[in-house]
Amino acid sequence: MKIEWKTLKEIPDEKLKYAEVVTHPVWIDNVKSFTPRVNEYLETIVDLHEFVLTTVIDMPSTHIRMVDMRHSIQQYMIDTNISVSKGVELVVSYALHAFNENKISVINKSNQAAYEKTTKDCQTYGQIDPNPYNPQKQEVCLVKVKDIWHRAAPVNFKYGKPVQFYLLDLPAFTDEIKDAPVRRYPPGLTRHLFAVESIVESKS
Repeated sequence: MKIEWKTLKEIPDEKLKYAEVVTHPVWIDNVKSFTPRVNEYLETIVDLHEFVLTTVIDMPSTHIRMVDMRHSIQQYMIDTNISVSKGVELVVSYALHAFNENKISVINKSNQAAYEKTTKDCQTYGQIDPNPYNPQKQEVCLVKVKDIWHRAAPVNFKYGKPVQFYLLDLPAFTDEIKDAPVRRYPPGLTRHLFAVESIVESKS
């Protein structure tokens, strides 16, 4: 394909004229190198998924910047993963309010192993991350309640800090907790929501 010279226009703005000013090589925080499978995945999301740039650090004596990014949709969304088909076996995962509120939480029996792995992963990720985090409203994060790390979303704030959470794997609301340990949601942790709250009907 040939393009006539007269159809080309010069970009007058010096800041936009050169590609190296518009695009920058970056290092992703905590990622030293990409495996071939990660490279393949990254190629599939180029120009397709929106990410939020949270931190930019200019690396001394280089033209490289280190960045911290999060997925703008997955920051908030968690997929529900439960079947209500006839004959599906359910397992009670939380029954603290069974008698006073007639509420229990259930999971598919087929998901029980994955659910238990997720709760263990929460403990692992929560314990190895030393960096406190201040999530936004309804942002999925990890929170430590009574020495146990949970997947959670903040629902009540005071002075810009979360003081009450909705625990996604119980599911249940916490009481207000001052200075609860909170960590950023780890990228390696599943976003499937296994537990669903159900109403218990008494038959008398």
